[in-house]
Amino acid sequence: MILAAAITFMFSVVYGQGLTADFRNGAQSFISANIGVSIPGGRFGSKTIYENYNNPYSESALKLPLTGSEIFKVIGFAGPGLSAGVNGAWYFNQFWGIGMRASFTQCSLAKAKLSSAYAAAYGENSSFEFNSNDNYISVWIMPGVYFGVALSDDVQVGLDVGFGPQYLHSPEFSCNYSIDGSSNSEIVASNADWDFSYYVSMGVKYKIDTHLAVSFDVNYNEIYMKFDYSVRRGVNTFTETHDVFYKCPTLNLGLVYLFK
Repeated sequence: MILAAAITFMFSVVYGQGLTADFRNGAQSFISANIGVSIPGGRFGSKTIYENYNNPYSESALKLPLTGSEIFKVIGFAGPGLSAGVNGAWYFNQFWGIGMRASFTQCSLAKAKLSSAYAAAYGENSSFEFNSNDNYISVWIMPGVYFGVALSDDVQVGLDVGFGPQYLHSPEFSCNYSIDGSSNSEIVASNADWDFSYYVSMGVKYKIDTHLAVSFDVNYNEIYMKFDYSVRRGVNTFTETHDVFYKCPTLNLGLVYLFK
């Protein structure tokens, strides 16, 4: 539905205003490199320990997780990070093409938000300290279908969607906490897995030379995985299963090489 609506809108722009795809005459294919920022969304980027999504932690019930790691069964506490990638396509007619995107995305762990959220929830007689030098990391490479429309000789807008394998890594972190005079600590090991996922990207290219252009695009990507985390609490080690709902749009600037 979203793809059909976007394509209908683009065709209405082209034929409603009488514009031609002159940009395409000198660029039947392209390759680009981009860099940008990642902005976690949904429960993956949530900064509250109360989510009320198939879990017992709610402000009305006040049934709080006993330790820091348990909340990661529900939400991600992911912060902004960096993204980088390469992208290329071959257009077989004026509007349509096929291509490939590869993406690396890093999201930080919001340690300060975790510490303050838990301390506020448990009250004055508690303290929580989360530490980590690790990050959420996503890597994927996906073939896709490309649609492009030239708004002028120098400007092209486009939409592409793809499907393919995605690798996801969760960060290792430690939590030192004290509740009513009782202190403890735990270490949650990192984990990683891969599955098939999809992306949707919309963007614009501006030609600065015969073979060069700059681009701006917005990529949306999400994936759901279950991770088995190894948790060491004191002298005991055990395993917890966490749901990871990775949802992370990225905003990217790129340098594009255009082929005739």
